[in-house]
Amino acid sequence: MWKSLLVLGASATWIGCHDGGSTSPDLGEQPDLAPLACDGVPGDQHGVAFESGGETRYYFLHVPSDYRCDVAWPLLVDFHGTGSGDPLDPVEESWAFDEMITAADAEHFIVVRPRSRYASNNGQNVFQWDINKGDPLRNRTFATELIASLSGQYHIDPARVYAAGFSNGPSQALQFLAVDPPLVHGYMIVSGGLNAPLMRDKALTPADGRVYVSVGYRDYMWSTTRAMLDFLSQHQFDEARLWQRESNTGHELYGWNYREAFAWLDRGERSATGTLATGWQIETVPDDASITAMAIDPSGAVHAAGQGAIYRREGTGTWSRTATLGTGALPPHINGLCFLDDGKGVAVGESTLYTTTDGKSWGAGPSVTDFGNLGFSGAYLNGVACAGKQVVGAGLWTSATSDDGGATWDKGSMPQPFGGEAFVTSVRRSTQGTFVATGYYDYLGRSTDGKSFVAATGTNPVQWWNDVTSDGQGHWWAVGEAGALAYSSDDGVTFATRALPTTEDLYAVGFANAQTGLVVGAHGTALVTHDAGATWSPRPSGLDGYLGAVTWLDATTVLVAGERGTILRATP
Repeated sequence: MWKSLLVLGASATWIGCHDGGSTSPDLGEQPDLAPLACDGVPGDQHGVAFESGGETRYYFLHVPSDYRCDVAWPLLVDFHGTGSGDPLDPVEESWAFDEMITAADAEHFIVVRPRSRYASNNGQNVFQWDINKGDPLRNRTFATELIASLSGQYHIDPARVYAAGFSNGPSQALQFLAVDPPLVHGYMIVSGGLNAPLMRDKALTPADGRVYVSVGYRDYMWSTTRAMLDFLSQHQFDEARLWQRESNTGHELYGWNYREAFAWLDRGERSATGTLATGWQIETVPDDASITAMAIDPSGAVHAAGQGAIYRREGTGTWSRTATLGTGALPPHINGLCFLDDGKGVAVGESTLYTTTDGKSWGAGPSVTDFGNLGFSGAYLNGVACAGKQVVGAGLWTSATSDDGGATWDKGSMPQPFGGEAFVTSVRRSTQGTFVATGYYDYLGRSTDGKSFVAATGTNPVQWWNDVTSDGQGHWWAVGEAGALAYSSDDGVTFATRALPTTEDLYAVGFANAQTGLVVGAHGTALVTHDAGATWSPRPSGLDGYLGAVTWLDATTVLVAGERGTILRATP
């Protein structure tokens, strides 16, 4: 059997609104396509063999049932993420596969997923787009020939051919940016970017189309995303044709990515920023850094951290920037933030660690060893929790603990039931002293010492749990993708899944007490409970950007923070 893998970014290093642009750009001279035969039929075709470069390649094709030959259709060429299995396993039929088909039917586009080549590694066949020498060019030739072949079977509009990719796939999709005149006229890039330099001499033009990019702040592919954005900038890509859809989750692809991306690439349509809903108030921060974490220090001051910045809130509601982390359009971002009893603070994210002694200025702290041996400069931590002088950090298949306020670190243990360490998105501590961590592959882990975690039991399978909180009385709530909510009444030993009236991805949860709590997530989603999570009522912000952090100031007042410096206050 085959399975999909999460892999570390580059190459073959792996582990187990309307912008006013034209819908049909000026294409210039186009490659010769096969004459319109129009003998293609709607439906799904699995594992189709295709000869290219002297070898047999394979692909999956979906043509919506309402396809008509007398109408020119758009085509999306979608490059899958890393997979493993036998040589003939359909690795392309993973990663939001059903959601992709649903989006194609709703948006009326043909989608083809080519299958990458593979290489054997320790007895396992790993499928990636650049795993063998010369693969990127070889694969681009395969995809180009495939587009021409499909254009001979179906009525495909050459002005509406787009490329997409997830994880390892974006680097292959972006190979078409080196083709001039362009064959592809728009790009959907999710959780990835450029793994290696791309050769192009000329500036990019409107004929190269629009770009949609979405990478979660708890993902590890930011280096490749930055490389892609640098390439676009260096080749004079019009920023008005770029949509960076922000989110606060891990390494994942969703159906809403396809729907949003296609509307943007094909019609130049994107979601409006929205209007703040009644009951919410905006708190002004000095600039627009996106925020992913909040915490309260022993003095009662609230701190918020995120993309290249840390802020402090005084009791009057006035915010000031207390740290600038890195430079550039996409500086390093902070995902975890906590304070010790003595007022010292620790912030982690993207293999970086920062500390403060007074909450008013921050400096680089000691690097945490990459105990997972993943090739980063330090442990890639997404979450951090403080207790007394103890600091617990966890992230990309690694965890670490410190008993001296973050000065020195030892390896922690967060094993998954099926083997290996967990990929963690957050770790929290209750006032009772229990730690709970959330993460990938339905991971909810519990510890009483912050060093050794045991996986909890009882939930329905969820790909990503993104955050967790406690009321300090033995009750825990965890939130995740597609409106997932889990509840524990035994201090995190077991969790039971509960229903929420939303299918939006949820990124953060906070409880003021045992009765009142708030969850927030993608597309400005917020829901409140006043009966200990038995029922939840939508309390949308009215804004389209993500909300990724929750902090209660008291029993009735809550702060939420998120995209581009958004900090909102409410009394729900």
